Amino acid sequence: MPPSAREGVLAALQTLSPPDFASVEQVLEPVLEGWARRPEQATWILSRLAAGHLATSLLVMEVMQMQYVQVNTVHMNTLLSAFARRGRWLAARSLLDDMFLQEVKQDIISFSCVITACEKGNAWEFAMQLLEQMQVAKVQQDIICMNSAISACEKSGCWAAALLLLASAKETTVRQDTITYNSCISSCEKASEWLRALELLASMSDSLLKRDEISFNATISACGSSQHWLRVLDLLKEMALSTLQSSAVTFAAAISGLGPRWQMVLALLEDMDREAIQKDLVCYNAAISACERSSCWQAAMALLTTDTTRADTISFGALISACAKGLEWQVALSLLFETMPANTLAKSAVTVGAAISACGNSFEWDRALKVLNWARDDRVKLDAVVYNASIAACEKGYAWEIALNLLGRMLVSQVEPSYVTYNSLISACEQGRQWRHSLELLEDMRTAALPCGREAFGGALLACTRGQAWQTALLLCSAMSSCFVQKDADMCSSAVAACEAGSRFHTAAELLSDITFLTQAELQW
Repeated sequence: MPPSAREGVLAALQTLSPPDFASVEQVLEPVLEGWARRPEQATWILSRLAAGHLATSLLVMEVMQMQYVQVNTVHMNTLLSAFARRGRWLAARSLLDDMFLQEVKQDIISFSCVITACEKGNAWEFAMQLLEQMQVAKVQQDIICMNSAISACEKSGCWAAALLLLASAKETTVRQDTITYNSCISSCEKASEWLRALELLASMSDSLLKRDEISFNATISACGSSQHWLRVLDLLKEMALSTLQSSAVTFAAAISGLGPRWQMVLALLEDMDREAIQKDLVCYNAAISACERSSCWQAAMALLTTDTTRADTISFGALISACAKGLEWQVALSLLFETMPANTLAKSAVTVGAAISACGNSFEWDRALKVLNWARDDRVKLDAVVYNASIAACEKGYAWEIALNLLGRMLVSQVEPSYVTYNSLISACEQGRQWRHSLELLEDMRTAALPCGREAFGGALLACTRGQAWQTALLLCSAMSSCFVQKDADMCSSAVAACEAGSRFHTAAELLSDITFLTQAELQW
């Protein structure tokens, strides 16, 4: 077929919209006989058509089969490759099955394409099945197939399956490479399996495999997410002693792994300057978060003011939260209502919630409610965290009625209350001596299938004590056992106080014996 005719057929197929069997058959009718003699001509059409017209490519294959033009392995692999690029693993799997049914030879490329599609589609279980199917089909596995299957496990967070594949690969002739181990380490990182990540990194050296930046970054992140910050520092030193160059990704992982140790974080930022490594937004945000966890709002502010143009909503959320912990509500509001708009950053539920917490922690509950109302007027999508912060502010301000009203606003706005919401509400009612409301809230928690723990029962017990409702206090003590909540000495003390207020001295004496037992048990512990 001359090139012009071949390109004409391709153009005609590409213009079919929508394609159907009859129209495709009509376009192909003049060339099918030539394809039977020279199947590479069909390959040329399929490879170009599959790039943007996959449905038409499948119809071309169907027409070829109906017209008894032999479809070979190369034709099938061309379409499988297109499915792999798109992550369409179900379609790829179906086509692989068709190859078996039509007695078209399946080769290493066929399986590799389908496993790659599974990797992109997070179909790790089927990727593992394909490796077994390759053995049945007597197709030799290679490192590409193995790495794709391990990567599929890694992306799905199935670290155990990834390590199982690695172990099985060691029993075959497939030689593992750096990519193999990196995928396994990354799967351990996502599951916070830091010890296994360290073992894999060490075994790479034992296997004489080159460890690259990805190997160290994933291991550093695994150790950091598990709060093993000393390991993080050891890995940084080990990396520095090697020929590997640390990057912003390396330092961001290390900074996140140091937790609240903000002095060490600032030292790492200085190391980045010395090594001429450009600090990116991820590094800055991780550093600000470290300062926030240490309640060092001044250090967090200093990091932000170095370059406010690179700050984003996450930066301000961490900084405002640091101000909340440092009781700097005025600074928090200034950041929310002045600095963020100046940097063309929209308020978010995170920044609003942090600002409300800043006001609440400083007992400025009325200002906290103003922030909530301003955020609602600005059409900020308010979530449970924002409402919880507002209710906690009301709790600190003894404003139990407003706290209950906020619960109503949550329900009207279809924001699902959490156990944190109810615990704060019960505490607010306890401070307002509203024991009946406390009991109603406990019942609401039970109806919503939320866990009623010590905090909820303890608050309700204290409310009953203040309201001299000794009978209800005893019922709560009994209900705790049915809810598998262990009483502590403070709870029994609340019940004793309620009984004493109701002149139930015998019952109070029995509870006092419980307090003695619990106190001794706590001391032994």
